[in-house]
Amino acid sequence: ESLNNVIHHANATHAWVELEFVENRLFVKIRDDGKGFEVPGNMAEFPEKGHFGLLGLSERADLIHAEFEINSKLGEGTTVIIKTTDSMTE
Repeated sequence: ESLNNVIHHANATHAWVELEFVENRLFVKIRDDGKGFEVPGNMAEFPEKGHFGLLGLSERADLIHAEFEINSKLGEGTTVIIKTTDSMTE
């Protein structure tokens, strides 16, 4: 979903995907150098701002008890981070 957003919405020239396994946790980071956007203060506001895919990504992270974080700034791109709990690796 994050890479789909980069392709269709970010107007980015580059995207990076990082996977890291630390202390039985998987860290996934997807970032781009696109146009960025204003991140709503509450996940419930994502659909109001037209960010349905990001809400779905957050909900899927919740289903596997993972942490979901999104950082974005206008003109500076977007970073999505998903961190699994160590119980996911058992």
